[in-house]
Amino acid sequence: MDRVEKPISDLVELIEKPLKEGKEAGLVIRGNSMWPLLHDGVDKIFLKRVDFYRNYDIILYRRISGNYVLHRIIGKKNGAYILAGDGEFEKEYPIYPHQILAKATRGIRKGKPFSCDSLRYKIFSFIWSKSLYLRPLIVKIAVWVRRAV
Repeated sequence: MDRVEKPISDLVELIEKPLKEGKEAGLVIRGNSMWPLLHDGVDKIFLKRVDFYRNYDIILYRRISGNYVLHRIIGKKNGAYILAGDGEFEKEYPIYPHQILAKATRGIRKGKPFSCDSLRYKIFSFIWSKSLYLRPLIVKIAVWVRRAV
């Protein structure tokens, strides 16, 4: 089967059908906002609708502008969520529950499956979410190490 690439906005109708039926929908990651966990054009995430969302969940949501984005919940305030992409240095707020389509339940990273319920994933999510203000330094060090190797 051939791979078809389209913007997420064109795929939302295809994604919403299985989600409304209580099924999972899978997406190949486009963009770098969720690096280092997820890599552009390589990794895949599976989404499912749930009744509630927690800190550290990765969610697919629609911005006021109409753009669809996959980012992580890092907090909640006044009934709205505070989000940040794993590769981002700034928070996004407010994102309201009605803007959220689904949350990630599992994924495939570098060809290997992972569960968003695994202890390893939860530890990474917690530590990385708490490092928001250290990320620019962490990224600089990672780039320096890659160049040195």
